[in-house]
Amino acid sequence: MDYCEALDACNMPLEYAKLLTTEELVKYAVKYPFLLDILGFDTLEGGINSLERKSAVFQELFSRPDHKDELLKEYQNMSCDYALMEESLDMVKSNYAEELFLEAYFGINYDELSEVQADEVVQEYGRKYGERSEDLQNYGTAKR
Repeated sequence: MDYCEALDACNMPLEYAKLLTTEELVKYAVKYPFLLDILGFDTLEGGINSLERKSAVFQELFSRPDHKDELLKEYQNMSCDYALMEESLDMVKSNYAEELFLEAYFGINYDELSEVQADEVVQEYGRKYGERSEDLQNYGTAKR
């Protein structure tokens, strides 16, 4: 199966995505198998925009007025196993890919957040950043 076939196989019909709650769409979005593709673009914004173009889940999610609230809840409730990330460099199993996506999304859309949302993102980022080892605080994935 090539990349395009894999993308098609993982895409949900838009009609089905429209039937899901925003919370359900967020759960599908953060487990999207091609989430790390955002790193392959010149900018993270370009990467996140590509998710919306390629996936009905992101297309429908980003169209919902409450999507920022639901993404923020996910960010606050998710946890990353930083030890696993350092040991195995597995960004998916450690949930680092999910965290990276959410932090990129909120960074790009920071100006569109309400004051309360922005404060909550900064507070949660600070908490998560404090949990990272020094190596991961520098966003390095190579073992030192």
